[in-house]
Amino acid sequence: MHRAAPLLLASLLTLGLGGAVRAVEFPPVTDAERALTAVPGEPNAPAVVLFKKSEFLMMGYGTQGQISSSFLVEVRTKILTEEGKNLGEVSIAHSDFVRLQGFQGRTVLPDGRVLPLPDDAKFERKVSTRQKRSVTSVAFPGVTVGAILDYRYELRFDSMYFLEPWYFSDELPVLHSEVTFKIPAEVRAKAWSSDPYKVGLHTESRQTTLGTEVRVWADNLPSVPDEPYGVPFVDLATQMMLLPTVYQTAYEHTELMASWESVCRLFDELYQKARRKEGDAAKQARGLAATGGAQQKAEAVFRFVRDTIETEDGEGIWGGEGSSVGKTLADRRGTTPDKALLLQTMLDAVGVSSRLVWAAGRS
Repeated sequence: MHRAAPLLLASLLTLGLGGAVRAVEFPPVTDAERALTAVPGEPNAPAVVLFKKSEFLMMGYGTQGQISSSFLVEVRTKILTEEGKNLGEVSIAHSDFVRLQGFQGRTVLPDGRVLPLPDDAKFERKVSTRQKRSVTSVAFPGVTVGAILDYRYELRFDSMYFLEPWYFSDELPVLHSEVTFKIPAEVRAKAWSSDPYKVGLHTESRQTTLGTEVRVWADNLPSVPDEPYGVPFVDLATQMMLLPTVYQTAYEHTELMASWESVCRLFDELYQKARRKEGDAAKQARGLAATGGAQQKAEAVFRFVRDTIETEDGEGIWGGEGSSVGKTLADRRGTTPDKALLLQTMLDAVGVSSRLVWAAGRS
């Protein structure tokens, strides 16, 4: 429950409780869900995810064509022990680009009473003022042993790319998890999945007049604790990601993420756009490294970027919409990709060649 929902790395990638999410009733609590007091195989689990479901509607899907992509999530969790009472908070990452359209939630008490979320149940924390990224946390009322917590929310973003896997697993055991992808007819896509515990992923797909629908699900997933100095959650979780590979119409054929070459080409276009707006970066670099050989010049520029440009939290290998070298320099702050582009621009200005390298981050 305390694991933050992933922020969508789109762009190559106002919030109201119960706002823009479609106002529909939560599914009724079943007799089996009410009766459950422990998870087979994990008798000490503090809570259990009864189900978590998601639906990704890719931009362009539908008779009118989705003008933005949407990601709908619905989760039901049950508190099993006194320790589990500490898990009554949900955190969701969002931004100006990945917009949290609404949040609905409730607590169903063991006696059947329903407690809606009060007006003061949410707290929004700014993660990055510069990139307008936030995390909204929601605290459920009446969290007690035997309580069931229901919530749903929607994220919208103006891109077809959904560059985060759907994690079927959780830090808690999960009885059922599923994701449905709805892909417009013009887009071809391929799936990537990982199932380290061999739980078993089940898939069904169908073609419609609107495009392709793919549903993937798994049952009875073990908990994946996020422990200090342990194997990272992302390496142990059962997960799946769908990559758009080709955009194809009668008049256009564009490779998207069909190969590393096409991926590099897409990101290189973004990097070059950011570098073209370099501001005073070249002038600053030449002032820092007016004398000395190539190594001394590189060291001077590197120290400047490392020590005077504040590193801002970020996701992935792209700084985000509106990022530019000149902005990073002027603001004296930026994400790791922002700083890398600034460093490369300044190195070029003093005659030192360099190449950008992508490396997987470790939490």
